[in-house]
This record gives sequence, structure tokens and C-alpha cells, in this order.
Amino acid sequence: MTAIEELIRKYEADRNIYLTDRYNETQVRSDFLDPLFELLGWDIKNKAGRPTNEREVILEEPLKAGASENTKKPDYTFRLFAERKFFLEAKKPCVHINDVDAPARQARRYGYTANLKISVLSNFEYLMIYDASVKVEETDTNKKALIKKYHYTEYEDKFEELQHLIGKESVYSGQFDEEWKDIEVRLKQWSVDKQFLKQINEWRL
Repeated sequence: MTAIEELIRKYEADRNIYLTDRYNETQVRSDFLDPLFELLGWDIKNKAGRPTNEREVILEEPLKAGASENTKKPDYTFRLFAERKFFLEAKKPCVHINDVDAPARQARRYGYTANLKISVLSNFEYLMIYDASVKVEETDTNKKALIKKYHYTEYEDKFEELQHLIGKESVYSGQFDEEWKDIEVRLKQWSVDKQFLKQINEWRL
């Protein structure tokens, strides 16, 4: 039995308990999300003993959009050396992220604020990948800017695809950037547009 298969079996064995309020976000992170992303190659617990600025994964990294806003903390920041590549926002399994909309907006907002290409949202029952370049509106549903959605029953069959999209090897080899290059092009274009607009406004003043 493969490690991913074991993880899925473990979840299925007590799924009725995991889907209740009694099972919280800290538990799902420790029991399932940490192991899942470790299988995707990430050193979640920093077993390599790297200094903070070199860690592959930062937990609850403070993220501030503006001086007037409260500091936000995405659950996981996945990095290439010190460069952020994507966030993972975790929810407990009883939060039906495939039906409710607020968690998707939250995950997307983190990515949008940090100018990242994608954001990931998961309660292990589902794993959803969002285009983080799309501006977040309060009326957005969980389907807006959704690129990929996986049910836990698909993790084994789609494991290579997951490695390709959000695995450590993909990030470190440059495959990740190649995969999401269309989003990168849009981000660069918007950055140029913003600078142009800023300059026009300065000229007007």
C-alpha cells in the first residue's frame, strides 16, 4: 500500500467523526494536511533545521495588505528559498468548502494581496486551487477563479498531477512557474498598468 493510500484509508476509517464539529482545524492540519504535503515533498516541520528565512514552509506567516488593515495569517506559506510561491488555507472537514463561499474568498484574498499566482484551500475532504490574480469581490462564489478541485478519493489517482501543480520538486525545478505562466503574464501586465496609472495620477497632481 502506498503512503497516500494509507492516508486516504485512515481518513475514510473515521470520516464520520472528522466531519463533525468535534474535530478541529488544528487536528486536520496535524493528522492529514501536514502528511499530505509532506508526501508532496515539502518539509512542513523543518526537519532539515533550516533558519527561518530559508524554511520551505512557514506556518501562519503575518501578511499585511495595508497600514489600515489587520494582519492576516495564511495557515501555510510554501516557498522557494525566501520567495513565496503559494499559500494553503486550511479548514476543518465539517466546513463544506465546496458549498460555502467565504473560505474561498479568504484563500484567494491572501494570494491576491501577496501578488501570487495561486492559492490553495483544503479541509482534506477537498483540495481546491484558485487563480490568485483575480480580484476578490464580496459576492464571489467558491467557483469564481477556481482552477482545480479534488475530492480526497481522487488524491491517489491524481497524485502525479498534484505533484506537478503544487509539489516541492515542481517549485524547485521551475516547472511550477511554467505551469502557471499564463497567470504570471497577467500579473506582470497588471503591475505595468498600475505603475502607468500611478504615473498619470502623479502627472495630474
